[in-house]
Amino acid sequence: MNRIEIKNLTKYYGKTLALDDVSLALEAGKIYGVLGRNGAGKTTLLNLLTDKISPSSGAVHVDGKPVAGNDEVLGKIYYMMEKNLFPPAMRVQECFRWTQVFYPGFEMPYALELARKFGLNTRKKVKELSTGYLSIFKAICALSSNASILLFDEPVLGLDANHRHLLYRELLERFSQTGSTMLISTHLIEEVSSVLE
Repeated sequence: MNRIEIKNLTKYYGKTLALDDVSLALEAGKIYGVLGRNGAGKTTLLNLLTDKISPSSGAVHVDGKPVAGNDEVLGKIYYMMEKNLFPPAMRVQECFRWTQVFYPGFEMPYALELARKFGLNTRKKVKELSTGYLSIFKAICALSSNASILLFDEPVLGLDANHRHLLYRELLERFSQTGSTMLISTHLIEEVSSVLE
């Protein structure tokens, strides 16, 4: 089902309030947007959804099960972070294989086909990728993961207009094939509006 429930979620960083008593339910099989300016708390929310950080209060559940400390639930979620967590000296094709270890449903032929469409050289090391191609690489990993919940944090960072259009098209096509629940966090509200439900 993959229904996400957020209950009274609050997060403080010291004295700074990042999220204030947020409650919402995200139904399965839809594309949602978390929209707002930089610093509005979008990334904090995604980090809480994936148990990267702990809330000051409140909780997140997927299909009624808590996310906190729950590997079974977290294994259903792929989080494309703005920050790169892949080893810089690893080649793109090795990263695909590495992702397959954590996401056994990872579709290698699909990842390679997307790399071809986007012109991503899979023999390059991660540290050799431009900002735009790093975003493309991370988006390909997310789309190929076959996770039932996909979270994208600023997925078009550094992409030119052509690549942004292609990525949005691939997101919609993948959604129509898999019915994954998708959440896209961005400050580019007008651009992403046609993708969101």
